[in-house]
Amino acid sequence: MSAINAPAEVWLNQSPGDNHWLEVKLEGTKSNRDGIGARIKLVTKSGAQYNHMSTSFGYASSSAGPVHFGLGTNSSAELVEVRWPSGRVQQLLHVPADRIVRVKEPTQ
Repeated sequence: MSAINAPAEVWLNQSPGDNHWLEVKLEGTKSNRDGIGARIKLVTKSGAQYNHMSTSFGYASSSAGPVHFGLGTNSSAELVEVRWPSGRVQQLLHVPADRIVRVKEPTQ
């Protein structure tokens, strides 16, 4: 983390707990290379979450991705759906938690 006229800081989240997570790393082919603008829907037994790929979140900040989802006690996602800027839609079923899932946009 950095601040104007202040030294940079490194923050590390060391929260206790057994909750799960999933990150979605996009690679565009017809859309832009980083999948910026892609919309992601993730469904677990607890419900649905929605997010999108962007390089900016908040004022004067940036994020390189991948897109992060907290799954709580769910050990998998029933569905990960990616809606690419090109209009293509991709679905992944029964995706195990606690990993980075790389999703490449289909060329056809």
